[in-house]
Amino acid sequence: MWEINWKKFEIKNPKATEAFETLCYFLFCRKFNITEGIRTDFNQVGLETEPVKDSNGEYWGFQSKFFDKKINYNNIASSIGKALEHYSDLKHIIIYLNQEAQTSCKNAQAIEKRCLKAGVSVEWFLPENFKISLNNVKNRDLAEFYFGETDAIRVLSDSKDIRLNTLLQSKEYVELKLQKQTKSIKISDYSNEIMKSAYKLHLFSGAAGSGKSVCMRKLFNIYGGFECEKEEEQQKVINETGALCIFVSLNKTSLDSLENIIYAYKNFYSLNNQYNKFIYLLDGLDEVPNSSITGTILFIEELLEKESTKKVIISSRLSSNNKIVLKTTFSDVLEYTIENLEQKEIEEYFKNKNDEKKTERLKELHKKIPHLYDNVTDILTLAMLWKYIFQITDANVFPELMEVSVNATLDDIHHRKNLDTLNLPNPKEAEIIELNKKLAFYLFENDQFSFNQQQLNKVIGETFPRCDYKSVNEIAGYLADNFFDSSITDNMQTYAYRHRRFLEYFTLLSIENKIQKNMNYLREKKIIINQDLFDNMLIPYLHSKAIKNQDLPLSFEAGLFNVYMGNDKAWGVEKNFYYWSIWIVYAIAALPDHIFQNLVEDSSLPISNFFTLMPEKLISIARENDKPKYNSDFNQYYLNFVLHISLLHKFQKNEWLNKMLAKYDEFKEICMEKGILFNTTSNKENNLVWESIFYIETVIYSESIDKYADFFIENVNGEIDSIMKEYVGTEIHAARGFYYNLLLFHPKKCTEIISRMSMNQISLFIFAAVKAECLPIIYENSEIKEALTKKLNCVIEGSGLGTTLCLSMKKMLGGTLSEIEKTEVSSYLKENPFRETSVFWKECSDATGFILSIFDDLIDIVPIDSSVRQYIEAYKKYMSLLENKITISGFVSAVRDYLNRKSNAIYCIRILLGKALAVCSDDDLLIKGTMDYLNYNMKNGGLYIVYHMMKLHNLNRFKKLATNSVLKVLNDPENYRDIGYESTSDVMFMLAFIISEIDEKVSCEILLQGICNGMLRMNERKDTIGDYKLLEGLEELLKNNWLSEQQLKEYLDRIVLIANKMDIYHIDNDVHGQLIEMLLKYDFEMAEYYYREIEGKIGIYNEIHFRFAEGLAYRGRKIEDIENVLYNMVDSYDNYFGKLGKEGNDYKIRIYLYLATCDFYSENEKNECFKKVCEELEHLEEKGWEKELGSAEYEIYVDLCNKYDMENDVHKAKEYSFDSVEKRNELNSLNEIKKVKSIDELKAFIEKMNQEIRVDNLESNQMLVQKCIDLNGNINDILNLMKKQYYPSSINGSANGMNFWMTVVAALQNPKAKGSMMRYLLEQGGGHDGFSELIKVFGEMKNKNICIRTFNIMLNCVEFLLYD
Repeated sequence: MWEINWKKFEIKNPKATEAFETLCYFLFCRKFNITEGIRTDFNQVGLETEPVKDSNGEYWGFQSKFFDKKINYNNIASSIGKALEHYSDLKHIIIYLNQEAQTSCKNAQAIEKRCLKAGVSVEWFLPENFKISLNNVKNRDLAEFYFGETDAIRVLSDSKDIRLNTLLQSKEYVELKLQKQTKSIKISDYSNEIMKSAYKLHLFSGAAGSGKSVCMRKLFNIYGGFECEKEEEQQKVINETGALCIFVSLNKTSLDSLENIIYAYKNFYSLNNQYNKFIYLLDGLDEVPNSSITGTILFIEELLEKESTKKVIISSRLSSNNKIVLKTTFSDVLEYTIENLEQKEIEEYFKNKNDEKKTERLKELHKKIPHLYDNVTDILTLAMLWKYIFQITDANVFPELMEVSVNATLDDIHHRKNLDTLNLPNPKEAEIIELNKKLAFYLFENDQFSFNQQQLNKVIGETFPRCDYKSVNEIAGYLADNFFDSSITDNMQTYAYRHRRFLEYFTLLSIENKIQKNMNYLREKKIIINQDLFDNMLIPYLHSKAIKNQDLPLSFEAGLFNVYMGNDKAWGVEKNFYYWSIWIVYAIAALPDHIFQNLVEDSSLPISNFFTLMPEKLISIARENDKPKYNSDFNQYYLNFVLHISLLHKFQKNEWLNKMLAKYDEFKEICMEKGILFNTTSNKENNLVWESIFYIETVIYSESIDKYADFFIENVNGEIDSIMKEYVGTEIHAARGFYYNLLLFHPKKCTEIISRMSMNQISLFIFAAVKAECLPIIYENSEIKEALTKKLNCVIEGSGLGTTLCLSMKKMLGGTLSEIEKTEVSSYLKENPFRETSVFWKECSDATGFILSIFDDLIDIVPIDSSVRQYIEAYKKYMSLLENKITISGFVSAVRDYLNRKSNAIYCIRILLGKALAVCSDDDLLIKGTMDYLNYNMKNGGLYIVYHMMKLHNLNRFKKLATNSVLKVLNDPENYRDIGYESTSDVMFMLAFIISEIDEKVSCEILLQGICNGMLRMNERKDTIGDYKLLEGLEELLKNNWLSEQQLKEYLDRIVLIANKMDIYHIDNDVHGQLIEMLLKYDFEMAEYYYREIEGKIGIYNEIHFRFAEGLAYRGRKIEDIENVLYNMVDSYDNYFGKLGKEGNDYKIRIYLYLATCDFYSENEKNECFKKVCEELEHLEEKGWEKELGSAEYEIYVDLCNKYDMENDVHKAKEYSFDSVEKRNELNSLNEIKKVKSIDELKAFIEKMNQEIRVDNLESNQMLVQKCIDLNGNINDILNLMKKQYYPSSINGSANGMNFWMTVVAALQNPKAKGSMMRYLLEQGGGHDGFSELIKVFGEMKNKNICIRTFNIMLNCVEFLLYD
């Protein structure tokens, strides 16, 4: 029996009164199976907490009184009296005392009588009661924690254990399920399975907050008999188990080795028993520091070898590098994963709690928030939802739940008095939250989950520099009591948030602060690719906060993120650009095993989507659509899916390969049932898909080659003559994919199959065989050569591509062509031009290269594009390489002139070069020298595809020869930056694939950086937010004179950089042209400043110089200064007329004509300017243009000729007239609104606003809003129209899209409509056009602060969308 010694209690617990209150609190909670806590108020009256209801519906309360010496009955009576007065429903009171009380004494009897009179019974809980209760098996953890030996307790117990045991005994405990592939099992059943298993080592994993520690404690309680009521029953369980449990929280290994911790446990047990078998429960492998993981794994290995070890059970986070190390070390570990909570379990939890109001509220919330259960995947969130369900008002459940929970913690009566004594500024609650934000941010920045006492004190000291050591320690103690779990050894103490949900919440708040100053922090720290943190937490939190605070600019910021995440129906980008990239698939598959496992299992990263969402979406589209090929997502998902499976096999990712194959089988069954076959307009995609499918079928599954050969020989004619010209049937692509795999992976099967082919089928086989990676097999395999020679040893008739390929192969194999055959080839080559589009876009480059390398004597009679000719020359040299006529260095020398150019042909030559490096038979030294030569000589990013192909087609050679020199050359942003964000990301994915064996860490980093680089970016073709929309907002500020000179300069400097970045990434824009025109209108001095900043930059076209020169001229500036601007104009070539353009001359003439007539200048200056006009006219004639002027310029020129007695030799340009378009008779909106008298007429009017009626002035909109209020009592019809047209995200949805801003102004000015419009804008606001619309609205309302703040946020967002 455990000794309950109150003196030891005081020694172990320096704050004895608080410790006693907490002990009693735990006992009271366990008595009534409560774990989520009991509500308390700051001014709690009479009782420690609010009363709780028992199963009979009667209310119980308790008082805890810790006395140093004798009992103060007056103190107890006072508290009890207040409780009786305050709680009319109270039926029972438990009085916990640490001292022996004389319950028969006068004072005690007086307390009982007073209670009895009020209908309340008293239960005295005295030291003997504590002794009995704490020796109950279920409460042993409390006895250990509060009364145990200090050293043993530090090793054996912490406050988490007590909380978890309390949870396990409560009615809200949820039996979690574990899953292994398709098998699902409850944790209690899992405990039996472990004991029956022949394996010693067992592992289960789960996401953050999924309940891993609860599961481990449940196993501890099962194996340790802690679920028994009596000690003898517990002893029986231990005897049957045949081992004692040792439970270790592995986060303690940051302070001491696992070995020392285990020995401490054993020393403790040796005092109490004689068992020599142990079950080790090691909780939280992911929390072991990097510095300790090797030692931890080695000691686990040592434990497994011991006879005394019965089982080792480990829990870990799903995406943990430590878990990968464990699985790499031990091949015989059985892993299960914790399943997310399902709707049924959540509802069952509420039902078991027997609170009908809360259960009903859950149903209401689910109806209001359909995705509610998606946010409740773990037991902590579930417990918080139960506790605070009446305080949930927002669709963004997680942030609101955490906010309520944190506030409740700060207001808890048990700790409130400690908070009030802390040396912190008021309000102290806000300071604690700020401190938690800094602590969480510290962990986030340093990629940690815990910190030691020194680190904690440092952050506190830096946050509150005026605090002394005592104050810092008190603050640390408060945080430990309320937010942290602590682990103690003899050396130091470490802290971690009790649940990572709290860490995530405070991190969220800290990131919000950070991005207010630097939005690009989201990209720098790759937060935007963290789906949990960014998509599911940060954006919903910002939107929720905006609604709560009525903060329109913040709401529109969140709305803009929504656009660029692909969630805006009106305007947006592709949701997940990386789904459309094949290069990322290669990069993922090639990752080293431990990094691959880590990234794939981390559900917060997009990479996991390739193994979950993408296959599921593909299967869903196939199942639900009769013609899924018309769904663009389907085609890309299909391609990436089958390619991914083939690559997983090639790179030996067997565990995930098996999971994906299960999905493949399901998908294949649907496709066969519905007759779905892949075929797009892209032959490249067709080839890749069918090559991958038959790799899966014939290599991975090892399906019968003969079965497929029989099918294609019997059912596919093999006609390929039209493949370079038009769309061909699916069967051709499928057969080619089969023959491709047949050659590469089953060459021994080729001979027999070739013998059964028709000549058309042979041509299709050859079409596959001349692929650069397949051709070496034809050269090297004598049996295939013999079979082809035999098949082609006849007169081959025909005149198409198929015949020509057969004759080319016949000649290559040494056959003699008849005159008829030669004529057929010559005729085909003459009559069929080899154009770049048909050769490269139709994936016929190798076939073309093969034919014209064999028949190179006929090449001069063939109509060939120059780029195609380049590829033919390269392919011819490639054939020489295979024939050992030249070395790999000779091949490179032959193509080196092409390597640094850019064209479709050059790209294909680089692919050919990569394959040549993979298949050539030269020795390693020569190949390595060639690679070094390429590293030194190839520029402009051309090396990436070369090395990609080399690695893909000869992994072993690449691994052997590729060194850090390759990494050094390739890992340079100047090299991998391409013309656009997405294409740059593709090159980065290519780089990640190439270097995965050279530097695995850099490879992973580049992969994630590539995803990050391409996300949340401007669209390259149709994006106007960086020019038109941004400058609309700026113009509103200029128009209202709201900017100082310094503010405007700062804006202009930033806009220059924005325009430069858009030009670098080829994003269409007219920033400089629009802005110079705007500044000339509003602030000429700033126009001068801006022009000087941009005059030498790309993208400055002649009209910009003209407009600025015109502005100088209108202001009478020096002619020399004006001419310096005109000198910046550049002549461009007019492709239509085939000569130098006249635009620059026309602009100069217009400026000089104005100067020649402007009174700012002297007669001499005017005369000189007129001479310049004449010179420019001469230049026009020299370029081949007529000397002619437009009507206005011509009249001025005639007057000047008369003035200076010059003959007029200039023609008046012909003026073209166009038939006028009849203007649509638009209704007068004001008059039409006045006519509206009924609700039906109002609805009809609003319907006409789609196309027929333009409400294009503020007065009409004000009347419309008032009419809605008068007739409907609301403006819902207007709001519905706006929502239907996606306003303010887009202004292009209807005839009034550009007028809706006035509707918004009218509504905000109307007291009865303002609230509805504000709610609409907060909920629907943002989008692509939103910021500029918001600035227009509040510009009209003269709200300077909102306009400037909105513009600042918009500018920050534009920079974020562009900057690296």
